[in-house]
Amino acid sequence: MTSGASFHASTLIKTAAGPRVVLFGGQRSGLSEEMWVLETTGDGWTQCFKPTETTPWPAARTQMALNAVGAEPQTRLVLFGGYVLNRAEQNDVWECEMTTEDGEILTNWKMCECAGEPPKPRYGHSATVQGKFLAVFGGQGQDEQFNDLWLLDTAQGAFAWSQPSMSGTPPSPRSNHLALAVTVPEKATFIHGGMSRDVRCLSDAHTLVVAADGSSGTWKACEINFGEAGAPPPRAQHAGCILPSKPNHGFIFGGYDVRVRVRVWVWVWVWVWACSSEGTTAAETRNPTPTLTLTLTLTLTLTLTLTLNPNPTPNPNPNPNPNPNPNPGTTAAETCKTSLSSSSTSRARP
Repeated sequence: MTSGASFHASTLIKTAAGPRVVLFGGQRSGLSEEMWVLETTGDGWTQCFKPTETTPWPAARTQMALNAVGAEPQTRLVLFGGYVLNRAEQNDVWECEMTTEDGEILTNWKMCECAGEPPKPRYGHSATVQGKFLAVFGGQGQDEQFNDLWLLDTAQGAFAWSQPSMSGTPPSPRSNHLALAVTVPEKATFIHGGMSRDVRCLSDAHTLVVAADGSSGTWKACEINFGEAGAPPPRAQHAGCILPSKPNHGFIFGGYDVRVRVRVWVWVWVWVWACSSEGTTAAETRNPTPTLTLTLTLTLTLTLTLTLNPNPTPNPNPNPNPNPNPNPGTTAAETCKTSLSSSSTSRARP
């Protein structure tokens, strides 16, 4: 990988050749349409290229959702929404067929025509796999934030949107939150934190259970017992994962806290939670070093040393929005029309 990226989408796909981490888009020097694959077996990064200008391919974008779907070994990726320069937020759906031929990664993108009424265009949302459905939650548009739930049926060749009948109190509207698919004590989506236009960063947690047929869903607020460690500070744009060997344990890492002036993802310790069948969650802190010292060199003469700890100085004027002044040039409905006519295969080059 030639350069870093932020606000990209990533997912783990369990292929016949082994598990792979797939990254798409994000912000580099501008918005990106790059697609990268990490071979977790140790072969490193491979970039998947768009073969020609007319090859179907999602437009460069940021803050979209990307998920691997289907039974193992998996070959399918689904991308939804995001922010596209001069087009504003989107609600398009793309499917990518990923295969391997003679050790070479092949990708085939196509834009999907979905049955049913689609969600409003958005970015900063989450999508988690719940059976054959993608559960899409939250996000934001130009004028509003969302806390609605949409289900995308990802059965091959039959994509369709629906809204289940919901019970329980949903999380407040938010974007850039953490969403994880969990299996203990039951199959659900775990929602944590995020960015609220009203109160800025959040620290609450919720679970979502979706019926197998997608007809209904239930929200529950998580009562978390953090013990003497205390709850992690509010945050957005953070990462997390579930331990495959211990599915009732997960990690929360990094993020953006409005109290911190320097945006270097200062929350470097790991929070570990353990779900119980009683519905409560116990958590502890794993922080091998109490502080992290970063040395940043500015020009050739000035060296700035920052010591980051769990009690930083408040920042009264945060701005985590990567697109504070969007300038949409077309409507959100005008999404990659040139990509509808054909489907082609791209080949990855290491």
